[in-house]
Amino acid sequence: ALNRQRFLAELGQMDLIALRCGDTRARGWVLTKAYVDGLRGTGPFPGPGAADYEQSFEQKGVDMRIGIDVATLSLNRHVDRIIVASNDTDLIPAFKVARRHGVQVVIAHFDSSPPHKMLVEDSDFKRARVPVA
Repeated sequence: ALNRQRFLAELGQMDLIALRCGDTRARGWVLTKAYVDGLRGTGPFPGPGAADYEQSFEQKGVDMRIGIDVATLSLNRHVDRIIVASNDTDLIPAFKVARRHGVQVVIAHFDSSPPHKMLVEDSDFKRARVPVA
């Protein structure tokens, strides 16, 4: 977690980078992976106890922030190309706005996690980051 925070802090300070992070919110409680994996075993399994639950979190608002940026930059003709590192299909309407206004949309992704098919269809290019050996 500390490495991720340091990475995001450094990324946000780089030239020509607009870092958009959402708000983290608690979403409730879920069974732990260890407990669920144990249910797949044979024989009787005890009911879950307090240690078998963990709090679930989700990040909210990122897609809206990125979509507004994409649309605003495109409509105001501030950019020729936008590079987005996200696999969120909620961004497709913003990509359509950008492309209709002559802005190229590039999907950046990690080679181990290919972009969603619909994102590729509504972008101009996709670029993968190949892991360094």
